[in-house]
Amino acid sequence: MTKESFEQDMLRRLKARYLLSPAMQREDVIKFVFQGMMGAGHLLSSRERITQSIAREMDALAPDAAEPMFEILSPAWCRLNLRRAMAARIQPQAIAGMMLSSGCQLSFSRQDVYDCCKRIARSGEYRLTDDASLDQILDAQWLPSIYLIR
Repeated sequence: MTKESFEQDMLRRLKARYLLSPAMQREDVIKFVFQGMMGAGHLLSSRERITQSIAREMDALAPDAAEPMFEILSPAWCRLNLRRAMAARIQPQAIAGMMLSSGCQLSFSRQDVYDCCKRIARSGEYRLTDDASLDQILDAQWLPSIYLIR
């Protein structure tokens, strides 16, 4: 699979997600694209860091057993729904282990994510404006995990 076909498949999934959740905001679209291209790679510096990050995010959520466990983002990546994982009592350490064992044959960079978001912004879809706020994607310290898909 080429990077182009990967991106097109991911964008089809984004469109389907948007149809299900038309209240998605710019931050939600960026998070979808970021995770769809980067997977868990942006968090994989250490098991401890991953576990802490997941635990912080879970602290801000309420369990929900009615939500689906996973959402497919792209040909290589799916996202674990932390509200559903909490309802199933899956601990941050176990989630970190899943993330560490995941992988993708294609390698995307923050620049690739930025470029994809710029293309989406130029298309005028998904409330994603072509403005300086997209520059945050290129900041190696920035993570989209603080945003929740509506």
